[in-house]
Amino acid sequence: MSTPTIVATRRGRDLVAPRLFERLSNRLAADHLVDRPYAERVIDQSLAFLAACGTDPDTPHVPSHTIDLGWHAFLLHTK
Repeated sequence: MSTPTIVATRRGRDLVAPRLFERLSNRLAADHLVDRPYAERVIDQSLAFLAACGTDPDTPHVPSHTIDLGWHAFLLHTK
């Protein structure tokens, strides 16, 4: 019998400082008139999308319209 493999779950939000995640979520919520929990999910999944792009740069990745909103928030509101 084999031993099950335990894989740590990572979230997109774990890739940036909590303060930056909060700032991006607030910006998305304000710019697109969505509630904060929704904005947090969008930013979280946008960061996960960016991580996937960075992990596999030779494969074209296309974000959904919703993820594109978070991606643009990241591009426009980070140094």
